[in-house]
Formats: sequence, structure tokens, C-alpha cells
Amino acid sequence: MANRTALIPERPAKPAKKSPSPGAAGRELIFDAFRRWGYLEANLDPLGLFKPLKHPDLEGLTGEAAEEVRRIYCCTVGADFMHLQEPERRSWIIERFEAPAREVDQRKILERLIRADLFEQVLQARYVGTKRFSLEGVTALIPLLDSILDTAGELGAESSIIAMSHRGRLNVMVHAACKTPHEVVAGFEDVDPRSVLGAGDVKYHVGATGTYVTTSGKEISIHLVSNPSHLEAVDPVAIGRSRAKQTRHGLRGGYIDRSPETLNKILPIVMHGDAAFAGQGIWAETLNFADLRAYTVGGTIHII
Repeated sequence: MANRTALIPERPAKPAKKSPSPGAAGRELIFDAFRRWGYLEANLDPLGLFKPLKHPDLEGLTGEAAEEVRRIYCCTVGADFMHLQEPERRSWIIERFEAPAREVDQRKILERLIRADLFEQVLQARYVGTKRFSLEGVTALIPLLDSILDTAGELGAESSIIAMSHRGRLNVMVHAACKTPHEVVAGFEDVDPRSVLGAGDVKYHVGATGTYVTTSGKEISIHLVSNPSHLEAVDPVAIGRSRAKQTRHGLRGGYIDRSPETLNKILPIVMHGDAAFAGQGIWAETLNFADLRAYTVGGTIHII
């Protein structure tokens, strides 16, 4: 006898989840749901090609509390952090995400974006076809670095060690390490005598040292580490140099002060390509050393 497919009645749809009753407990339940799953409904694609996902735990949640927390966790930034086992780390992220937004100087941000973009346009127009690894498409990196360094200055940072690969390095040299544009252009003109004496290198490999002045007027010493190899090879070098500088700052006669106040004087910033961050083992090995007493630098800012 031929096999027959039995028709199974379709299961009735689950009723929409009701919002918890108002009050402190109900509000906390709503906030907890969005802290866990809100990133799935975040609008992360500015082109609108990929629509945000829907999560059943968030469907049907309405009311003032739901609208408030939806603006926090379902806007253009997503945060997937509730899987972290340490309550202190979860609380740290929650406090900063749910705190009132700080006022930003939109005029300054626009100016920095325009400067970064014009820098790339000038190089492209003058040196057509020359390899330069531009920052076009991610010029928001420049105001992001401004924000990081301004905040670091307020918290007592005196120096920052920056590691990155080729992409956008020339732009970061000018706008973060404060190298003069004519020094960068000289690399395209081949006017550096060292280039014929065996001591030079291509312009997107070399490092830079300068002084960044924060919005409040504080000076931070910037060192962009040379990266003659590819992608993530420079990362452990930058972390090691940060550790050495922290040790030098912490020398107190017969012992080394490694208190948070001392560590925070040196800020390591490491920029990664998205594929390189996930695929290159050298950075995974560096992360494994991050919390070891003899290697830790007290934390590193990562930009992917």
C-alpha cells in the first residue's frame, strides 16, 4: 500500500505576549527582555537591505516603558551582552547604555568628517592609481577617535599607543597623531632621501608620533606604531609597549605601582579588520594574555 501523508491540523498561533503590569517590577521585566534580545531588532543596515529580526519575547510589549527601552536597544546600535557571566560587567554596560545621552558637538563632528573625506579626495585626485589604502567609507573613525581621546584625557590619560593595519593609516596620522599633511604628501613625492639609502618604507607602513589636544585643552601623547607586516601582527607589539610605558610610570623605588590610576595613564587602542579579528590567530593569542598579571595593561579599546 502506498504511503499516505497525513494532514496534521495547523497549530493555533500563540497569543501575543501581554506587557507586564505597570510598576517597578513590570518595568524591570520589560527592560530585562530588551537587554537580552533587543539587539536582534536593532536597525543595523543603513541601506535597508536587511530587515531587523523579530523575537517572540519582545512581541506584544507595549507601553511607555517598552517605547523607552526600545529607543535604547533597538535603534541603530545593538548590544549583545547578557550572556556575560560576571554581573559587574553586565551592570557596567547597562549603566552606560541606559544613561542619558551626552550632548555632542555636531558641528565639530561634521567638520572632522569633512576634513577626513577631503584629505582622501585630494590624495585620490593628485596621485591617481597610487596605492594608499584610504579611509573612504569609514571616515567616522576620526570623530570616534576624537571622542575616545577626549574622554581618556578627562580620566587622566597622558599617552595613547595606537595599533592598526594599512586601511586609513594616513588619515589617522594626520587627524589623530597630528602629523602635518605635507609630511604625508612627501611620501607620495619620493623626496625623502632615506628612501634610497635603505632606511625607508612605504608610507602606509610607517608610524607616527605627535600630540593630540583634547576639547578641554589637555595634551595627550600619541604614538601610532609602525606596522611593516600585515593586519594583526602589530597588535601584541602595541600591547607590549603599553605595558612597558605603564611600568615606567609606576616605578616607585623598590616596587612598581600597578594601580588603576597608574595603568590609566597609558591608553592602548587597537583597530582591526573584521575578518582579521576573527581569523588571525595572533590576536587570539594576545587576548589569552589579557588578564594575566605579568601581561595585563588594565584594558584595551578595540575598534573593528
